[in-house]
Parts: sequence; C-alpha cells; structure tokens
Amino acid sequence: MRFANLRFSQNHAIVALALAALLLSPSVRAAGKHHVLKASKQTVQWGWLDPKEPPKLRIASGDTVSIETWMHAKDQFQPGITMEKILELRKSNPGGAFHSLTGPIYVAGAMPGDVLEIRILKIVPKGHGGNYNLPGKDFPTIGALAPEFPEGHLAFFDVDPKRKTVAFKPGIEIPLRPFPGTLAVGMDPDDPAPRKGDVKDDKLAPVNTVRPWKNGSNMDLKELVAGSTLFVPVFLEGGLIWTGDSHCA
Repeated sequence: MRFANLRFSQNHAIVALALAALLLSPSVRAAGKHHVLKASKQTVQWGWLDPKEPPKLRIASGDTVSIETWMHAKDQFQPGITMEKILELRKSNPGGAFHSLTGPIYVAGAMPGDVLEIRILKIVPKGHGGNYNLPGKDFPTIGALAPEFPEGHLAFFDVDPKRKTVAFKPGIEIPLRPFPGTLAVGMDPDDPAPRKGDVKDDKLAPVNTVRPWKNGSNMDLKELVAGSTLFVPVFLEGGLIWTGDSHCA
C-alpha cells in the first residue's frame, strides 16, 4: 500500500477540514511532506468538475495537505447577498452547480483501477455559514420545499468554533458536526451525466457538481466527519481530488 495523506481546510458552511488519502498499491511509504492549498480564483472551480483543469497541487503518497475552500459561487455567497443576486449568479453559470471546489490535487502514481482511501483528520469551522432555498415559484422542481417558499428563503448563521455550536435563532443552538458536502475525484470518462455545453463527443468534457456518483462528488454525507475514511475508485491518472460545499452540521 502507498499512503497519501491530505489535510484540507474548507469553508462553505464555513468549515475547515483535514483529509488524509491512501492510495492502494503494492508498496508502503512512510509519512511524507505537508502541503497547503489556499482557495483563490486560480485554485477554485465553480460548479463543474473539469478533468482538463491543470492540477493545483501535486503530492506524493504519504503527504498531508491543508486545503482552504470557499463559499458558493467563488465566495460571492456572503452575508448581505440578496436573493436577486443569487438568481443572477445561478443563471450566469448555465448548467453548472453553485458549489465552489478547490482542486484538483494530483496524487503521483494514482492510476485508473486503483483506490484512494481518504481520511478526514480535522475540520475547523470558520465564523459564519448560510443556506438558502430558491424561489419555488420560479424553481418548482428544485428541493422538497419549493411550495413552502414561493419567494425563496435566505439566512446566515454565526458559528462559534470554541463552543462548537451554530446560532440558528435566539434560544436555539445547533451542535457543530462539520463535513464536506462535496468530495470528489476525477469522473469516470463513461459517466452518462450531461456535459458542459451539452457536448456529446468528448468524454473528458466537464460534468456539473450536483449529482453524487462513483467518483464521490456531491454526496452530502453527514457521517463524513473528522476521523472518518472514504474509499473511492480512481478513474483518471493522478486521481484528481476536489473538495468544497462544506457543511456545519
């Protein structure tokens, strides 16, 4: 076995997360180097997994990585945003999701047919988080509560990392249990999902980040907290790891 430890720091529902990855292969490697991958306009993709995106970091098996992530729409989803602006942003990225994903990270030696074991070591929340419902009158098929929110709903919440709680409303606090909403490797070229621009003849055309699939992606798996481990198959050389869309609880 060859080990590739990845430490991430994330920030969508304002959490930071630490990951460790293990690449299954015939040999064993001792603990490696530690890397930091910060979120920036160059390291974050919005709404698409693009296997042609150049790696933002190359690591060896056994390395650890701290990764910062952003809020939705390349960090434009922030306190003070209006529903009108959210709709504008959604429409400006046709076919794509709202998620911001940091990556990809290339794991040396990872090849199709291998398996990555991703260990989440630590998740460090940031100072605030938010969520929203799109207006049900305009998006009647998105979400289970569209009829309940015809005009949509938008809220931001303060996060207290020391007390490990989120202030939901006066008198109601939610315990923090942060996890990455999206944790993905490069997609299967034979993935049947629609491609960006409705491309039909390019197996490496981007897919949006909405759907969970064999490569992980938008799993929203609340059990994927610090201390847990995810095994995911490798479909493309280097594995190509992205993460983002973090949740506080």
